[in-house]
Amino acid sequence: MNANKQSTKSTYSLLFGLYISQYLPVAFFTGALPAIIMMEGGKLGDLAYAYLLGIIWSLKFLWAPLIDRYSPGNKLNGHYRRWIILLQSSLVILIAICAIPGIEQQSNVLLIIMIAVCFLSSSQDIASDAIAVNLLNSNNRGTGNGIQSAGGLIGQMIGGGIILILYPYIGWRFTFVILALLVMIPLFQIMRFYEPQGYQNNNTARFGYMFSSLKQKKILYVLLINILLNCAMMVSFAFLMPGLMRNGWGLQEIGLSTNIIGPIFGIIAALCCGYMVKRKSLFAALFIVVILQVTATLLALWCLGLNDIWRLISCIVQLMSFGATMCFVFTLSMAHCKQNNGGSTFSLLVCIVTLFSSIFAAYSLTIAESFGIENLRYLTIAATLLAIVIAHLAKNEQIFNG
Repeated sequence: MNANKQSTKSTYSLLFGLYISQYLPVAFFTGALPAIIMMEGGKLGDLAYAYLLGIIWSLKFLWAPLIDRYSPGNKLNGHYRRWIILLQSSLVILIAICAIPGIEQQSNVLLIIMIAVCFLSSSQDIASDAIAVNLLNSNNRGTGNGIQSAGGLIGQMIGGGIILILYPYIGWRFTFVILALLVMIPLFQIMRFYEPQGYQNNNTARFGYMFSSLKQKKILYVLLINILLNCAMMVSFAFLMPGLMRNGWGLQEIGLSTNIIGPIFGIIAALCCGYMVKRKSLFAALFIVVILQVTATLLALWCLGLNDIWRLISCIVQLMSFGATMCFVFTLSMAHCKQNNGGSTFSLLVCIVTLFSSIFAAYSLTIAESFGIENLRYLTIAATLLAIVIAHLAKNEQIFNG
Protein backbone atom coordinates (compact mmCIF):
# COMPACT_ATOMS: atom_id res chain seq x y z
CA MET A 1 0.00 0.00 0.00
CA ASN A 2 1.43 3.44 -0.89
CA ALA A 3 0.56 7.04 -0.11
CA ASN A 4 -1.59 7.43 -3.21
CA LYS A 5 -3.82 4.62 -2.02
CA GLN A 6 -4.43 6.19 1.37
CA SER A 7 -8.09 6.94 0.76
CA THR A 8 -9.95 9.80 2.34
CA LYS A 9 -12.49 7.34 3.72
CA SER A 10 -9.85 5.31 5.55
CA THR A 11 -8.34 8.55 6.90
CA TYR A 12 -11.71 9.58 8.31
CA SER A 13 -12.20 6.12 9.82
CA LEU A 14 -8.75 6.18 11.44
CA LEU A 15 -9.21 9.66 12.93
CA PHE A 16 -12.69 8.77 14.17
CA GLY A 17 -11.39 5.72 16.03
CA LEU A 18 -8.36 7.52 17.45
CA TYR A 19 -10.30 10.49 18.80
CA ILE A 20 -12.93 8.27 20.42
CA SER A 21 -10.29 6.10 22.11
CA GLN A 22 -8.23 8.97 23.52
CA TYR A 23 -11.18 10.95 24.90
CA LEU A 24 -12.94 7.87 26.31
CA PRO A 25 -10.59 7.12 29.25
CA VAL A 26 -10.25 10.81 30.17
CA ALA A 27 -14.03 11.20 30.21
CA PHE A 28 -14.28 8.14 32.42
CA PHE A 29 -11.58 9.15 34.90
CA THR A 30 -12.76 12.76 35.21
CA GLY A 31 -16.50 12.19 34.89
CA ALA A 32 -17.66 8.69 35.77
CA LEU A 33 -14.96 7.58 38.22
CA PRO A 34 -15.63 10.32 40.81
CA ALA A 35 -19.27 9.21 40.94
CA ILE A 36 -18.21 5.55 41.21
CA ILE A 37 -15.80 6.35 44.04
CA MET A 38 -18.64 8.00 45.94
CA MET A 39 -20.84 4.94 45.29
CA GLU A 40 -18.09 2.75 46.77
CA GLY A 41 -18.01 4.84 49.95
CA GLY A 42 -15.21 7.24 49.06
CA LYS A 43 -14.82 10.70 50.54
CA LEU A 44 -15.10 14.06 48.81
CA GLY A 45 -11.38 14.58 49.36
CA ASP A 46 -10.71 11.56 47.16
CA LEU A 47 -12.29 13.38 44.22
CA ALA A 48 -10.33 16.61 44.39
CA TYR A 49 -7.54 15.59 42.04
CA ALA A 50 -9.92 14.13 39.46
CA TYR A 51 -11.10 17.59 38.50
CA LEU A 52 -7.56 18.92 38.09
CA LEU A 53 -6.57 16.34 35.47
CA GLY A 54 -7.88 18.50 32.64
CA ILE A 55 -4.95 20.84 33.28
CA ILE A 56 -2.63 18.20 31.78
CA TRP A 57 -4.47 18.46 28.46
CA SER A 58 -4.23 22.26 28.57
CA LEU A 59 -0.44 22.07 28.93
CA LYS A 60 0.28 19.42 26.30
CA PHE A 61 1.86 22.02 23.99
CA LEU A 62 4.87 21.97 26.35
CA TRP A 63 5.94 18.52 25.13
CA ALA A 64 4.32 18.60 21.67
CA PRO A 65 7.59 19.57 19.87
CA LEU A 66 9.26 16.49 21.35
CA ILE A 67 6.64 14.25 19.74
CA ASP A 68 6.99 16.12 16.44
CA ARG A 69 10.77 15.87 16.50
CA TYR A 70 11.74 12.53 18.03
CA SER A 71 10.61 9.11 16.87
CA PRO A 72 10.22 6.07 19.18
CA GLY A 73 11.94 3.42 17.09
CA ASN A 74 12.38 2.92 13.36
CA LYS A 75 11.13 6.07 11.63
CA LEU A 76 10.65 4.14 8.37
CA ASN A 77 7.57 2.51 9.92
CA GLY A 78 5.85 5.86 10.37
CA HIS A 79 6.80 8.57 12.85
CA TYR A 80 3.39 9.42 14.34
CA ARG A 81 2.11 5.90 13.72
CA ARG A 82 4.78 4.52 16.07
CA TRP A 83 3.98 7.16 18.69
CA ILE A 84 0.30 6.23 18.65
CA ILE A 85 0.99 2.48 18.86
CA LEU A 86 3.27 3.06 21.86
CA LEU A 87 0.93 5.48 23.64
CA GLN A 88 -2.29 3.58 23.00
CA SER A 89 -0.77 0.25 24.04
CA SER A 90 0.35 1.90 27.28
CA LEU A 91 -3.17 3.25 27.83
CA VAL A 92 -4.66 -0.23 27.43
CA ILE A 93 -2.17 -1.69 29.93
CA LEU A 94 -2.81 1.01 32.54
CA ILE A 95 -6.59 0.69 32.24
CA ALA A 96 -6.33 -3.11 32.48
CA ILE A 97 -4.29 -2.75 35.70
CA CYS A 98 -7.30 -1.00 37.23
CA ALA A 99 -9.26 -4.25 36.85
CA ILE A 100 -7.04 -5.96 39.44
CA PRO A 101 -9.22 -6.88 42.46
CA GLY A 102 -8.78 -4.56 45.43
CA ILE A 103 -7.08 -1.73 43.55
CA GLU A 104 -10.16 0.46 44.02
CA GLN A 105 -9.15 0.74 47.68
CA GLN A 106 -5.69 2.09 46.76
CA SER A 107 -6.44 5.77 46.21
CA ASN A 108 -2.78 6.76 45.71
CA VAL A 109 -2.28 4.08 43.06
CA LEU A 110 -5.46 5.16 41.28
CA LEU A 111 -4.32 8.77 41.34
CA ILE A 112 -0.99 7.87 39.73
CA ILE A 113 -2.79 5.85 37.05
CA MET A 114 -5.24 8.70 36.41
CA ILE A 115 -2.39 11.19 35.94
CA ALA A 116 -0.55 8.76 33.66
CA VAL A 117 -3.69 8.09 31.59
CA CYS A 118 -4.30 11.81 31.08
CA PHE A 119 -0.67 12.37 30.12
CA LEU A 120 -0.65 9.46 27.65
CA SER A 121 -4.01 10.34 26.10
CA SER A 122 -3.03 14.00 25.68
CA SER A 123 0.26 12.90 24.09
CA GLN A 124 -1.65 10.61 21.74
CA ASP A 125 -3.87 13.56 20.90
CA ILE A 126 -0.76 15.47 19.75
CA ALA A 127 0.22 12.63 17.42
CA SER A 128 -3.35 12.20 16.15
CA ASP A 129 -3.62 15.93 15.46
CA ALA A 130 -0.32 15.82 13.58
CA ILE A 131 -1.60 12.98 11.38
CA ALA A 132 -4.75 15.02 10.72
CA VAL A 133 -2.68 18.11 9.78
CA ASN A 134 -0.56 16.03 7.40
CA LEU A 135 -3.37 14.10 5.71
CA LEU A 136 -6.24 16.60 5.58
CA ASN A 137 -6.23 19.35 2.98
CA SER A 138 -8.48 22.37 2.53
CA ASN A 139 -11.08 20.23 0.72
CA ASN A 140 -11.58 17.65 3.47
CA ARG A 141 -10.33 19.45 6.58
CA GLY A 142 -13.83 20.54 7.63
CA THR A 143 -15.19 17.00 7.45
CA GLY A 144 -12.09 15.68 9.22
CA ASN A 145 -12.44 18.14 12.08
CA GLY A 146 -16.17 17.43 12.27
CA ILE A 147 -15.25 13.78 12.74
CA GLN A 148 -12.64 14.81 15.32
CA SER A 149 -15.25 16.72 17.33
CA ALA A 150 -17.81 13.93 16.94
CA GLY A 151 -15.27 11.33 18.06
CA GLY A 152 -14.51 13.36 21.17
CA LEU A 153 -18.20 13.65 22.00
CA ILE A 154 -18.72 9.91 21.52
CA GLY A 155 -15.76 9.21 23.79
CA GLN A 156 -17.25 11.50 26.43
CA MET A 157 -20.70 9.96 26.00
CA ILE A 158 -19.41 6.41 26.46
CA GLY A 159 -16.77 7.13 29.10
CA GLY A 160 -18.73 9.65 31.14
CA GLY A 161 -22.28 8.40 30.59
CA ILE A 162 -22.94 4.88 29.31
CA ILE A 163 -20.26 3.15 31.40
CA LEU A 164 -21.49 4.96 34.51
CA ILE A 165 -25.04 3.73 33.83
CA LEU A 166 -23.78 0.15 33.38
CA TYR A 167 -21.52 0.17 36.44
CA PRO A 168 -24.13 -1.00 39.01
CA TYR A 169 -24.74 -4.08 36.83
CA ILE A 170 -21.18 -5.01 35.79
CA GLY A 171 -19.09 -3.84 38.74
CA TRP A 172 -15.58 -2.43 39.04
CA ARG A 173 -13.58 -5.21 37.37
CA PHE A 174 -15.67 -5.62 34.22
CA THR A 175 -16.00 -1.84 33.86
CA PHE A 176 -12.24 -1.56 33.32
CA VAL A 177 -12.08 -4.69 31.18
CA ILE A 178 -14.68 -3.18 28.84
CA LEU A 179 -12.91 0.19 28.90
CA ALA A 180 -9.56 -1.42 28.00
CA LEU A 181 -11.13 -3.39 25.13
CA LEU A 182 -12.78 -0.27 23.71
CA VAL A 183 -9.51 1.68 23.83
CA MET A 184 -7.73 -1.24 22.16
CA ILE A 185 -9.93 -1.29 19.03
CA PRO A 186 -8.19 1.55 17.10
CA LEU A 187 -4.84 -0.21 17.60
CA PHE A 188 -5.81 -2.56 14.78
CA GLN A 189 -6.54 0.46 12.56
CA ILE A 190 -3.25 2.23 13.24
CA MET A 191 -1.24 -0.96 12.71
CA ARG A 192 -2.67 -1.23 9.19
CA PHE A 193 -2.15 2.47 8.52
CA TYR A 194 0.46 3.58 5.99
CA GLU A 195 1.98 6.91 7.01
CA PRO A 196 3.66 8.91 4.24
CA GLN A 197 7.35 9.40 4.94
CA GLY A 198 8.99 12.72 5.73
CA TYR A 199 6.86 13.92 8.64
CA GLN A 200 9.46 13.78 11.39
CA ASN A 201 12.75 15.11 12.75
CA ASN A 202 12.25 18.47 11.07
CA ASN A 203 14.14 21.55 12.23
CA THR A 204 10.87 23.46 12.55
CA ALA A 205 9.69 21.06 15.29
CA ARG A 206 11.13 23.28 18.00
CA PHE A 207 9.72 25.41 20.80
CA GLY A 208 11.01 28.63 19.26
CA TYR A 209 9.41 27.94 15.90
CA MET A 210 6.15 26.90 17.55
CA PHE A 211 5.87 30.16 19.51
CA SER A 212 7.00 32.25 16.52
CA SER A 213 3.61 31.60 14.93
CA LEU A 214 2.10 33.93 17.54
CA LYS A 215 3.93 36.86 15.93
CA GLN A 216 1.74 36.60 12.83
CA LYS A 217 -1.16 39.04 12.72
CA LYS A 218 -3.54 36.51 11.19
CA ILE A 219 -2.78 33.99 13.96
CA LEU A 220 -3.72 36.61 16.56
CA TYR A 221 -7.03 37.11 14.76
CA VAL A 222 -7.57 33.34 14.74
CA LEU A 223 -6.90 33.14 18.47
CA LEU A 224 -9.15 36.10 19.28
CA ILE A 225 -12.10 34.69 17.32
CA ASN A 226 -11.66 31.20 18.77
CA ILE A 227 -11.27 32.50 22.34
CA LEU A 228 -14.43 34.60 22.10
CA LEU A 229 -16.46 31.69 20.71
CA ASN A 230 -15.07 29.12 23.11
CA CYS A 231 -15.43 31.39 26.15
CA ALA A 232 -19.06 32.10 25.26
CA MET A 233 -19.77 28.39 24.83
CA MET A 234 -17.94 27.34 28.02
CA VAL A 235 -19.61 29.98 30.20
CA SER A 236 -23.04 29.09 28.86
CA PHE A 237 -22.36 25.39 29.46
CA ALA A 238 -21.00 26.07 32.98
CA PHE A 239 -24.33 27.61 34.01
CA LEU A 240 -26.46 24.88 32.42
CA MET A 241 -26.30 22.36 35.29
CA PRO A 242 -26.98 24.92 38.08
CA GLY A 243 -29.88 26.26 36.02
CA LEU A 244 -31.35 22.79 35.56
CA MET A 245 -31.00 21.95 39.25
CA ARG A 246 -32.53 25.27 40.27
CA ASN A 247 -35.57 24.37 38.16
CA GLY A 248 -36.12 20.97 39.75
CA TRP A 249 -33.97 18.50 37.83
CA GLY A 250 -31.93 15.88 39.67
CA LEU A 251 -28.64 14.23 38.74
CA GLN A 252 -30.39 11.42 36.85
CA GLU A 253 -32.23 13.79 34.49
CA ILE A 254 -29.15 15.98 34.06
CA GLY A 255 -26.87 13.00 33.40
CA LEU A 256 -29.20 11.50 30.80
CA SER A 257 -29.69 14.83 29.02
CA THR A 258 -26.10 16.12 29.07
CA ASN A 259 -24.16 12.83 28.80
CA ILE A 260 -26.37 10.74 26.50
CA ILE A 261 -29.12 12.57 24.60
CA GLY A 262 -27.39 15.94 24.19
CA PRO A 263 -24.09 14.56 22.85
CA ILE A 264 -25.95 12.63 20.13
CA PHE A 265 -27.20 15.93 18.74
CA GLY A 266 -23.79 17.49 19.40
CA ILE A 267 -22.24 14.85 17.14
CA ILE A 268 -24.74 15.68 14.40
CA ALA A 269 -24.00 19.41 14.76
CA ALA A 270 -20.24 18.83 14.57
CA LEU A 271 -20.59 16.77 11.39
CA CYS A 272 -22.95 19.36 9.86
CA CYS A 273 -20.48 22.14 10.68
CA GLY A 274 -17.72 20.16 8.97
CA TYR A 275 -19.97 19.58 5.96
CA MET A 276 -20.68 23.33 5.80
CA VAL A 277 -16.93 24.03 5.74
CA LYS A 278 -16.49 21.60 2.86
CA ARG A 279 -19.50 22.73 0.81
CA LYS A 280 -19.38 26.45 1.55
CA SER A 281 -16.58 27.93 3.64
CA LEU A 282 -15.24 28.38 7.16
CA PHE A 283 -16.84 31.81 7.24
CA ALA A 284 -20.24 30.27 6.43
CA ALA A 285 -19.73 27.68 9.18
CA LEU A 286 -19.08 30.53 11.60
CA PHE A 287 -22.67 31.71 11.11
CA ILE A 288 -23.94 28.24 12.08
CA VAL A 289 -21.87 28.38 15.27
CA VAL A 290 -23.13 31.87 16.12
CA ILE A 291 -26.78 30.91 15.54
CA LEU A 292 -26.47 27.83 17.76
CA GLN A 293 -24.64 29.70 20.54
CA VAL A 294 -27.12 32.57 20.64
CA THR A 295 -30.08 30.18 20.50
CA ALA A 296 -28.66 28.05 23.32
CA THR A 297 -28.16 31.11 25.52
CA LEU A 298 -31.63 32.51 24.83
CA LEU A 299 -33.21 29.13 25.62
CA ALA A 300 -31.33 29.07 28.92
CA LEU A 301 -32.51 32.60 29.69
CA TRP A 302 -36.16 32.19 28.78
CA CYS A 303 -37.11 28.50 28.76
CA LEU A 304 -35.38 26.58 31.58
CA GLY A 305 -38.19 27.47 33.97
CA LEU A 306 -41.05 26.36 31.70
CA ASN A 307 -41.21 22.55 31.73
CA ASP A 308 -39.16 19.38 31.21
CA ILE A 309 -39.51 19.45 27.42
CA TRP A 310 -38.00 22.92 27.18
CA ARG A 311 -35.24 21.96 29.61
CA LEU A 312 -34.39 18.97 27.41
CA ILE A 313 -34.42 21.17 24.30
CA SER A 314 -32.07 23.60 26.07
CA CYS A 315 -29.65 20.74 26.81
CA ILE A 316 -29.81 19.51 23.22
CA VAL A 317 -29.14 22.93 21.68
CA GLN A 318 -26.36 23.59 24.20
CA LEU A 319 -24.59 20.36 23.18
CA MET A 320 -25.18 21.17 19.50
CA SER A 321 -23.49 24.50 20.16
CA PHE A 322 -20.62 22.63 21.85
CA GLY A 323 -20.10 20.24 18.92
CA ALA A 324 -20.26 22.92 16.22
CA THR A 325 -17.99 25.29 18.15
CA MET A 326 -15.34 22.60 18.66
CA CYS A 327 -15.43 21.70 14.97
CA PHE A 328 -15.01 25.35 13.96
CA VAL A 329 -12.21 26.04 16.46
CA PHE A 330 -10.31 22.90 15.39
CA THR A 331 -10.74 23.60 11.68
CA LEU A 332 -9.73 27.27 11.85
CA SER A 333 -6.69 26.39 13.97
CA MET A 334 -5.62 23.49 11.75
CA ALA A 335 -5.91 25.66 8.63
CA HIS A 336 -2.88 27.61 9.91
CA CYS A 337 -0.68 24.63 10.80
CA LYS A 338 2.11 23.27 8.63
CA GLN A 339 3.26 19.73 8.05
CA ASN A 340 6.20 18.39 10.10
CA ASN A 341 5.31 20.50 13.15
CA GLY A 342 1.52 20.27 12.97
CA GLY A 343 1.24 18.58 16.35
CA SER A 344 3.12 21.44 18.03
CA THR A 345 1.41 24.40 16.38
CA PHE A 346 -2.08 22.94 16.58
CA SER A 347 -1.60 21.99 20.24
CA LEU A 348 -0.40 25.50 21.06
CA LEU A 349 -3.32 27.24 19.33
CA VAL A 350 -5.95 24.95 20.86
CA CYS A 351 -4.36 24.99 24.33
CA ILE A 352 -4.30 28.80 24.42
CA VAL A 353 -8.00 28.84 23.59
CA THR A 354 -8.75 26.13 26.16
CA LEU A 355 -6.78 27.82 28.94
CA PHE A 356 -8.42 31.21 28.39
CA SER A 357 -11.87 29.63 28.19
CA SER A 358 -11.41 27.45 31.28
CA ILE A 359 -10.12 30.34 33.38
CA PHE A 360 -12.91 32.64 32.23
CA ALA A 361 -15.58 29.98 32.80
CA ALA A 362 -14.27 29.30 36.30
CA TYR A 363 -14.09 33.02 37.08
CA SER A 364 -17.62 33.55 35.77
CA LEU A 365 -18.93 31.08 38.34
CA THR A 366 -17.21 33.11 41.04
CA ILE A 367 -18.65 36.48 40.00
CA ALA A 368 -22.11 35.16 39.10
CA GLU A 369 -23.62 36.05 42.47
CA SER A 370 -22.59 39.70 42.29
CA PHE A 371 -22.88 40.27 38.54
CA GLY A 372 -25.90 38.02 37.95
CA ILE A 373 -26.18 34.85 35.87
CA GLU A 374 -28.58 36.50 33.42
CA ASN A 375 -26.17 39.38 32.82
CA LEU A 376 -23.33 36.92 32.21
CA ARG A 377 -25.48 35.06 29.70
CA TYR A 378 -26.12 38.29 27.81
CA LEU A 379 -22.37 38.92 27.93
CA THR A 380 -21.79 35.58 26.18
CA ILE A 381 -24.16 36.67 23.40
CA ALA A 382 -22.14 39.88 23.03
CA ALA A 383 -18.90 37.86 22.85
CA THR A 384 -20.35 35.58 20.18
CA LEU A 385 -21.51 38.51 18.05
CA LEU A 386 -18.17 40.27 18.55
CA ALA A 387 -16.42 37.19 17.14
CA ILE A 388 -18.31 37.44 13.87
CA VAL A 389 -17.60 41.19 13.65
CA ILE A 390 -13.87 40.56 14.12
CA ALA A 391 -14.02 37.73 11.58
CA HIS A 392 -15.51 40.13 9.03
CA LEU A 393 -12.86 42.77 9.74
CA ALA A 394 -10.10 40.15 9.45
CA LYS A 395 -11.16 38.78 6.07
CA ASN A 396 -8.41 40.80 4.39
CA GLU A 397 -5.89 38.78 6.40
CA GLN A 398 -7.21 35.65 4.62
CA ILE A 399 -7.63 33.78 7.89
CA PHE A 400 -10.35 31.62 6.32
CA ASN A 401 -8.27 30.65 3.30
CA GLY A 402 -5.72 28.42 5.05
